[in-house]
Amino acid sequence: MKLTNTLHLAERFFNELSGGEKQRVVIAKALAQEPKVLLLDEPTSHLDINNQIEVLELLKKLCKEEILVVAVMHDFNLAAYYCDKVILMKDGKIFAVGAPSEVLTPSNVEAVFGVKVLVQRHPATSLSFVTPLPKPRELAASPKKRVHVVCGGGTGAHVIRALAERGFEVTAGVLNILDSDYEVAVELCEEVVCEAPFSPISQESHEKNLELIERSDAVVLTDVPVGWGNMKNLEAVSKAVEMGKRVYLVETKAGLSAVNDRDYTGGEATRLLNGISKRAVKVASVSELLKLLEEANSRARGD
Repeated sequence: MKLTNTLHLAERFFNELSGGEKQRVVIAKALAQEPKVLLLDEPTSHLDINNQIEVLELLKKLCKEEILVVAVMHDFNLAAYYCDKVILMKDGKIFAVGAPSEVLTPSNVEAVFGVKVLVQRHPATSLSFVTPLPKPRELAASPKKRVHVVCGGGTGAHVIRALAERGFEVTAGVLNILDSDYEVAVELCEEVVCEAPFSPISQESHEKNLELIERSDAVVLTDVPVGWGNMKNLEAVSKAVEMGKRVYLVETKAGLSAVNDRDYTGGEATRLLNGISKRAVKVASVSELLKLLEEANSRARGD
């Protein structure tokens, strides 16, 4: 009871305890039998986050007491944080086994649960962090419109996700591999033009980006910081304007007045962006963007 921090509960009735307290008492009861292996079925079920962490911290401590803990869990992120090894089950059989980073992959989770997920490295723990991705909703009785998103630095993930959820065909580029927007794009986009990490956009990638723009029905530019490395993305959007493409400029932060704050080209990016903004449709939120795109889609169908 000392080990499980339940000694102070010794004189209380079990049915008067909270969920977390009950769980620790049950573990104390099991430990009194001096086991070598502790089998637990969803030890954090029906517990609030504070009690979940308290129970799992206890179990982690027990592992240092030469006890093997085997627990059934359905929370990928708690499993990734607390477990040394993960066994992924499918149809009563082992599908994959190994370290959390080896087992909790997008392909494995989709194969077992039929759900697309995004697996990233958590910035605070450097451990795998799993985020489920909603299933796209088809646009009613209409072919999907193709929207190309030019973004980067985390400014486009929410835009890409929102477009995919509404059933649009989404493409993106040019994104550097390891960019947070790239990780979302490769999961949700039909096509993505990518570049090596921390590398400037090559002419080859620039041309592929222009090809996707030509095949799109609309182009979205987010309020991404611009340096010489990604300057070709602004050039590509300028070309989109020249092609007569409908261009949407998403300014969710401080609008065009803040352009100078994210221009790292000595004013060249500001000049290009000001030219784009004169002919682009400016929106202040993702919801406004979706509304305008769906209205344009309805007009194209003749609704």
